[in-house]
Amino acid sequence: MKLAAVIGFAALILAACDAGAPQTGSPPQSGAPTTGSGTGTIAGTVMWPLIDCGVVSFASCTPPPVTVNVKRSDGTPVTSWHGAEGPYQIGGLAPGSYSVEAYTDAPGDAGAAFGSPVPVQSGITTPNIDLLLQPADALCILVYQNHDATISFKGPGANDWCTKVIQTDGNWFKSTAAAPATGLTSICSGISHAGVAWGVFDSGGHTYGQPACAMVNQLSAR
Repeated sequence: MKLAAVIGFAALILAACDAGAPQTGSPPQSGAPTTGSGTGTIAGTVMWPLIDCGVVSFASCTPPPVTVNVKRSDGTPVTSWHGAEGPYQIGGLAPGSYSVEAYTDAPGDAGAAFGSPVPVQSGITTPNIDLLLQPADALCILVYQNHDATISFKGPGANDWCTKVIQTDGNWFKSTAAAPATGLTSICSGISHAGVAWGVFDSGGHTYGQPACAMVNQLSAR
């Protein structure tokens, strides 16, 4: 009887030890941050601050998905987040300093970068790491009806404006890689809702410049 009691007591001790042992699981995927109490989080919003729906060819004026990249201070990629424009959160980051960037495949290859290194502390969320997407700066020259009325666009999304104008009437507007001819007079100018500066120039007769002004003004008002 005593031997059975001793064996039973030993079995209870072994069972208790087994219950306290950690369970093993699949390791984190390569490139994914390890989560835990020793890591921190970055959170913010990634978005287009302004969209010219009449110019930038988003479907129903809805921006495409965005990718947010987190890199170490030496530029080594750590992890990324992919989703719709709006709030994002990236956790499982080891304490340290990171750079945060975003990009999308939208027209103009829009991108953004947070203006300073982002500190990450253990168990803490670093908030307000906001990214405002901007298409790349570009200069586009269009020639109206193959004559000496020239439209120029400069600024974020300028290439989108060029494409839109040509799509409006490809028989009248043609793109050219050449710089504007010398001696042209400014007929009209303005800035679109999305911050693209535009101007129309011709040789002084205004015969071709005036209808070009009307077209660009109409697009800019949308």
